[in-house]
Amino acid sequence: MMVLWGSLAGLLMYLELVYHFVGFGWEEFRPAYPAALIFAWTGVETLLIGALRGRIKRVCFVLAVCFPVVWTGAQIVYLRIFRQPLLWEAVVRGGGDALANYWREALAGILGALPFLILLVLPAVLLGLILKRRGWSPPDLSPGQMIKTAAATQEEIIYEDIMGMEQMITAKEVIAICQAEIERMAKLAAGAIKELNGGSSPSAVFIVG
Repeated sequence: MMVLWGSLAGLLMYLELVYHFVGFGWEEFRPAYPAALIFAWTGVETLLIGALRGRIKRVCFVLAVCFPVVWTGAQIVYLRIFRQPLLWEAVVRGGGDALANYWREALAGILGALPFLILLVLPAVLLGLILKRRGWSPPDLSPGQMIKTAAATQEEIIYEDIMGMEQMITAKEVIAICQAEIERMAKLAAGAIKELNGGSSPSAVFIVG
């Protein structure tokens, strides 16, 4: 799971660096905020991909790698043409009209940004080749992780025990089993937060990961 998380997070951080350098240079670049968002987002992606099975898992992994590359490339081309970031709202409202009316500008933008687009694609291609050569495939969640994740969305969870026999447990039973550990971890986290805040409760807490 750490290989998957690290690969996705590393790719997104690289794309962010290339995009920021091409569009804005290194001035006022603060990596802490995008890094926190990237690690949180790719953590969620890792859990979702780990919970899937078979072909759907592989398709979602490929999408998680390829879509950010395509989107960042589109951002760079758009930025070079219109001197402003591309927003989802603009894509939804006028994407088709923009391609029809500004295809010459789009082509010129693609050709002008070609070296940077190649830079974007290279890591994804190298990552795919390295993982394929090593025979790596997206990992499955362990049964325990799968049960805990499924308990948040399902009333009854079906799983296989160590003998390969199908078993069923309800979400309420899972929560009851985990409750004592959840409370212990929450108290430890709360105590550490108060200690770091000088012994008093903070007004707000941001949790990443």
